Amino acid sequence: MTTAAGLGEPIASQAAAWADYDNDGRLDLYVAGEFEATRPDPRNRGRLYHNRGNGTFEEVATRAGVANDRYGKGVAWGDYDDDGHPDLYVANLGQPGRLYHNRGDGTFEDLAPILRVTEPSFAFACWFWDYDNDGRLDLWINPNRATLSEAIRDQLGQPTTGDRPRLYRNTGGMDPFQDVTAEVGLDRVVLPMGSNFGDIDNDGFLDIYLATGRPSFAYLMPNRLFRNAEGRRFEDITGATGTGHLQKGHGVAIADWDRDGDQDIFVEAGGAVPGDRAHNVLFENPGNGNHWLTVRLVGTRTNRSAIGARIRVDLPSPDGTVVSRYRTVGTTSSFGGNPLACTIGLGSARRVGALEIQWPTSRSRQVFHDIAANASIEITEDRDEIRVQEAPPIRQKIPH
Repeated sequence: MTTAAGLGEPIASQAAAWADYDNDGRLDLYVAGEFEATRPDPRNRGRLYHNRGNGTFEEVATRAGVANDRYGKGVAWGDYDDDGHPDLYVANLGQPGRLYHNRGDGTFEDLAPILRVTEPSFAFACWFWDYDNDGRLDLWINPNRATLSEAIRDQLGQPTTGDRPRLYRNTGGMDPFQDVTAEVGLDRVVLPMGSNFGDIDNDGFLDIYLATGRPSFAYLMPNRLFRNAEGRRFEDITGATGTGHLQKGHGVAIADWDRDGDQDIFVEAGGAVPGDRAHNVLFENPGNGNHWLTVRLVGTRTNRSAIGARIRVDLPSPDGTVVSRYRTVGTTSSFGGNPLACTIGLGSARRVGALEIQWPTSRSRQVFHDIAANASIEITEDRDEIRVQEAPPIRQKIPH
């Protein structure tokens, strides 16, 4: 089927991502190509496959302006400027990253130099997310240039030249991105490959799991779990949670695999060299006292997977004010994968005051009120009803 669909042309790539970039209700695909200037192969430029709607795709990267003749390693879609059109970030290895702004006419413009989001220039995975729950998509980019000795020196508080990740906070306006990496405590020497984000403690704020990936023992360093403290700072809780795995991590998924309301961590490990006996790892979440709501969306005019749809949850707080939590369906790491159903932490709130869905293709909005916590629900575009999904039987936690 791959060849028949027009997706079979060979390309050196490790990252791809889906989005409906032209809002026609059909999902399109961007594939990052590992294009090397010293050995130029036109097949390895980035590719944008436009969905024709008949089971086939047309490659339009050059026409759209997103061919990216650089060594692309990470791909992320996200509507950072809230104009209704998903934009594209491509993280490049050894060269500056690109932020392709979607003009809405089928073409893109690279605004990364203007918006100062080109670093780190030796990058790997990336993603869009709303880490501080202000309703705007922020940008995270992983580095991939450091050594074990540099990581140790960093842990000891000693000076080091190892690359740092970048967290760009979206403040809105014409010059939206602000580098807050040091401010939030993430100015650390890390060497992630597989990596992802999720709400580990159901407090409503998205946490980070970083797994190392280089096969050499010279880079054998623990994976890292950073807890998001209310969007203000990230705390390293690796030791406390027992998640500092030493095998390689080439892909990370964060999901409620046992459907008990908390998110677990799956790490794809090993496989880089023949005879590698590293095994995959599943960290089961022991749970917490906070509440949750899982929301699955089904598009009708929007793509059926609802990728690009936005969710806002309003929660009453003890002092009478309302706090909000934001999610975008389909945002995930380019070296990992998360479910399309969004599990949203509610903290101590037992009910949701309001749940708002914004659908990208129809530009429609649905609002539902007074929803009980600790439930999995399904909402279909243009249908003003909530379908509660049956949960599996409750089972005992696996002892640790």
